[in-house]
Amino acid sequence: MPRPPVIESGQRAAWAGIERACGPDGPPDLIGELHRRLRMLVPHEAAFLAATDPLTGLSTSPAVVDNIGEEYCSVFWEQEFGEDLLPFAELTRGPLRAGGLRAGAGARVRHSGRFRHMMRPSGLGDEARVVFMDGGTVWGVAALYREEGRAPFGERELSALEKLAPIAGRGLRARALDQPADSHGIPVGPGLVVLDPELRVLSMNDDAEAWLRLLPADPHSAGRPLPRPRPGLMTEVITVARRAAARVRAEPGDGAPGGHTRARLRVRATTGLWLTIHASRLNDGSEAGSVAVVIEAAKASEMAPIIAEALGLTAREQEITHAVARGEATGEIAARLHLSPHTVRDHLKSIFEKAGVSSRGELVARLFADHYLPRAFGAHTGRG
Repeated sequence: MPRPPVIESGQRAAWAGIERACGPDGPPDLIGELHRRLRMLVPHEAAFLAATDPLTGLSTSPAVVDNIGEEYCSVFWEQEFGEDLLPFAELTRGPLRAGGLRAGAGARVRHSGRFRHMMRPSGLGDEARVVFMDGGTVWGVAALYREEGRAPFGERELSALEKLAPIAGRGLRARALDQPADSHGIPVGPGLVVLDPELRVLSMNDDAEAWLRLLPADPHSAGRPLPRPRPGLMTEVITVARRAAARVRAEPGDGAPGGHTRARLRVRATTGLWLTIHASRLNDGSEAGSVAVVIEAAKASEMAPIIAEALGLTAREQEITHAVARGEATGEIAARLHLSPHTVRDHLKSIFEKAGVSSRGELVARLFADHYLPRAFGAHTGRG
């Protein structure tokens, strides 16, 4: 059972601010606002917060890294996808959405690779984690840290994070589609970047240069454009690719050859366009391995599940939405899906309510024109 939240009077202003921020009229930079409010709700000295790709669970943008050295970014993700204590995935699967490293591990905390290789060298003594979930999907994650010597995160603070998890999850989910995409000036082809084992750029094509300029700022760069030699946003997906490649080497009979050496995530560009970042470990003979990274506009087939998750569309509603994008009339949809026209109209009413529109044309403009699904479905305004 979830721990009941215990809120002291001094935290009420922080809670009120968080609830406003996560509501429909809240700021677009919800991750940044959560970071500011969390300092009052659960005091800490360092933090990492990020939105996540709802399809892969990997952290994407926007993100905040506060008082954690850039040199520990890759260490953090190496331990996250190893066999460390209290990974985000454990909170996603378990009954609780928040937990503390010391509260859960006790004396075993010093066996944590994250504690030994990142926290202790940084002077940090405890960590509290929370996954922001809604509809069974993770929309963001946060890790808060206290300096060595301070009291560890207690039951009340973990209860507050537990209560925060669904509130922030709903807010982040609502913002997944809140910025119409601007395709003007975007590269036409995929960008290719080849990185050495230390994540230094060995080569990149012209399209990669252009795509990198459209990626959100590295959270370590204090708002400056992503530094060319080390695209920090890619660190997690690169780590996943390397881990996957290591598993293939250890278990060569597991799956198709090379099929497990790739990883991908989706991220919003500064223009609002959703991009896909693919990472593949290269078999160059080195132990760590160089990595090839491809950046391109997300395909319609990749965007469809994100739109469905963000709006809470059922599988049937998603089928009908795609049919509307193809211009099918109500009778045509009913015949093809073996439904009555009345049932199709009921589904359309539900879809309109979830998308915040009142007509087929508005639906196509809201979802498909804004987020590039027409390229797959040949969308145009449907008939009545």
